[in-house]
Amino acid sequence: MIGLAERNGIPVENLLSPDLQRLVAWDPPVPCTADALDELLAGGGARPWQRALVVPPLAAGMP
Repeated sequence: MIGLAERNGIPVENLLSPDLQRLVAWDPPVPCTADALDELLAGGGARPWQRALVVPPLAAGMP
């Protein structure tokens, strides 16, 4: 998250709220697909631009 925020010139807490970051880290969807992550983040209030930035790298890095 920190690297992604820095590359986009966005404070990490604006990229994705700390609550949503914890949710993804501690209780990810199963299976952890890009669609499932997008749905989880949308349900948590993440805006479309936030999801567009964070879902691809999260999905690539999750088991």
